[in-house]
Amino acid sequence: MAIRVPNADNVEEFRNALKDGKELIDFYTDEELKEFGISEELIKNPNYVQASGVLEDKEYYEAELLDPQHKLFHECSWHAFENTGIDPEILKGLLEDVPEYKIIMILKKMSRTQ
Repeated sequence: MAIRVPNADNVEEFRNALKDGKELIDFYTDEELKEFGISEELIKNPNYVQASGVLEDKEYYEAELLDPQHKLFHECSWHAFENTGIDPEILKGLLEDVPEYKIIMILKKMSRTQ
């Protein structure tokens, strides 16, 4: 299992936050939102939620070669391999042209056999 959410970079941090009742979403004051460039009209809208879950690492937002969401998916996949005891090196090069949904099916099948 692997996870990457705001204020928790892995399963252990996430589990500890849940156990300790720690809020992982950041809430902002009107003044902070104005500093971010949010309009007064939007801030006063009763449907506007003054909260956000932001990943801390800036490099995920600088997409030169890979979409940041795909980069994060691949990183979490690698950690999931490590956490389950599957050696990711055995798949290196084998799955380059395989759609993500098929990779997920392969991983599920492999995890059942171990």
